[in-house]
Amino acid sequence: MSRTWLGFLQLPLRYLMTLAIVVLVGLAALAFFRVIVAELELTAQKQGLERDIEALRADNAGLKSQVQYLQTDDAIEKLAREELGWTKPGDTSVVVIRPPTADPTSTPVLGSPP
Repeated sequence: MSRTWLGFLQLPLRYLMTLAIVVLVGLAALAFFRVIVAELELTAQKQGLERDIEALRADNAGLKSQVQYLQTDDAIEKLAREELGWTKPGDTSVVVIRPPTADPTSTPVLGSPP
């Protein structure tokens, strides 16, 4: 008796049903596994985003307090004195002039020492 590729159809019906059930259970298990993995990835991503949100809220609170400080008269006066060199009436302003330093990237002029 020669066997053909359709030989499995000659198996009893209970074997075919068992095989079909095993295949279906395997596919269901695979689908369930994929859903669990996707859920774990989303949970990890959610936790990371929540940490980022908390860090941004802390930064935002710090920036708000800095803005409030910079809107005070003391902060404005400090910036005017440090950045713009402003003085109050009666203050003495001191300007420090430093001698020019040699630029290491410049090329020496002919006839001058290196």
